[in-house]
Amino acid sequence: MTMNDDIGFQEPSLLKSLLIGVVMLCAAVLALVLKPQINAAKYTAQPSLEELVPKSFGEWRTMSGQFNAASLSVNREGQPSTDNPYDDILMRTYINDKNQRIILAVAWGKNQRQEIKIHRPELCYPAQGYDVRSLNNTNLDNINSLSGKNITGKQMTAFTMDGGEAVIYWIRIGNIYSGNAFQTRWHIISEGLQGRVPDGVLVRASMPIQNEAEAEQAWPVLQKFLGEMTGSLSAEGKNLISR
Repeated sequence: MTMNDDIGFQEPSLLKSLLIGVVMLCAAVLALVLKPQINAAKYTAQPSLEELVPKSFGEWRTMSGQFNAASLSVNREGQPSTDNPYDDILMRTYINDKNQRIILAVAWGKNQRQEIKIHRPELCYPAQGYDVRSLNNTNLDNINSLSGKNITGKQMTAFTMDGGEAVIYWIRIGNIYSGNAFQTRWHIISEGLQGRVPDGVLVRASMPIQNEAEAEQAWPVLQKFLGEMTGSLSAEGKNLISR
């Protein structure tokens, strides 16, 4: 009988050793990604959405009061958290001479991490009692981006017992326009491995609707609105909202 047998010790197998090594490597990578890094967003001062987004542009002007719309976070007070991942939020209602009303919501977060990042509307709306009926990719060809790159976004319809919304939105994480949660996570990981933490912005425009047929009429209005809004931004505004 050997000493190892006396104390009940078994030599670890090669496979077990490899598994332990993989776990340790993954833990090291996660520690690198999740620890504080250098923020990749360079601003001379914290941006103010209230100042960057004009109150009137094209055929649109701000109207007093606020129509019902899904909020951008569960809790808007205090420091950024999983419930409130934003450093600045803007919500305004605009109207044109045709009495068409659009609710613009813009939310910016300086530090996009795995545990604190922008909420995707298709997940945020159901949490507030909405039923998401449709969600489709859309090319926002009329959006004026600072870099000239095409902005891709989503068209979504969501309803409650009291009515619904036709929504067009996009999410920018760092220098990409995120099409899904996996792309967001992968970009944050990739940036983290290079020692950077990207900023992020959600731009959401919505119109009140009663059915899907009204949504079809709303899409071109929302597209035009977003084109005029981004076209009215300063270079600083475009860098934040439509880079």
